[in-house]
Amino acid sequence: MPQLSKLLQLFLALPLGMLGTASAAAQQAIVNLPSADITPKGRHFLMHETQWRPQKPGRYWYATNFYCYGIGKNTELALTTYNSGAPQAPNENVGIGFKTAVPLFQKKRPELEVKWTFGQMLTYNLRGAGLGGFTYSHGSLVLPKAHTRLTAGVSLGTRALFKKNVVHPIAAFEQPLIKHRLYLIGRMVLRQA
Repeated sequence: MPQLSKLLQLFLALPLGMLGTASAAAQQAIVNLPSADITPKGRHFLMHETQWRPQKPGRYWYATNFYCYGIGKNTELALTTYNSGAPQAPNENVGIGFKTAVPLFQKKRPELEVKWTFGQMLTYNLRGAGLGGFTYSHGSLVLPKAHTRLTAGVSLGTRALFKKNVVHPIAAFEQPLIKHRLYLIGRMVLRQA
C-alpha cells in the first residue's frame, strides 16, 4: 500500500503545483462527465475532483484524478484514478482509455461547433472486483449568440466502477461568464436508486 499512497500524494501535489501555470487549454470534464473538449496534440491536461462529506455519520473524502495526453486527430489518451480516499471505497479503480470528439458541419455551420464525442475507459478495481469499464457518447453544440454549449448522450458503466451495472442518459450545459476564465457548468446524470 505505500506505493498507492505515494501515487495519491503525487496526484494531489500536481494540481496544486499547476496553479501557477499561465493558461489552461480546455475543460475536459463537466463535474465528472466527459466534455467535448480534447487536449491538443502533444499537450498534457491534469484535473483533480474531490467529493467530501465532513459531518458524521457517513464522513468521507474521495478523489478522482484525470491525466490526459493529446495524440492528435481529435483524440486524447487518459489515465484516471477513481474514488481514492477514506474510508476505502469498494469501487476504487484505476483506468486507461481514450476520448475522441469528431467535429461535424464545420464547413456549413462552424459557429455551432457541433461535435460527436465518444470514449472508453478500461478500469481495474483495486478492491478485488476485477476489470470493468465506462463507455460514453454524446453530441454537443454551441448556441452562437449566447456561447452556451449544450450536451446530451448516454453512458454505460460496470459494477466494478459504479457498484452496479448502469446505463443512463447524460446532459450538460457550459456557459462562459468571463471569456476563457470563468464558466457556469451544470450536468444531469439519471441513475437508478
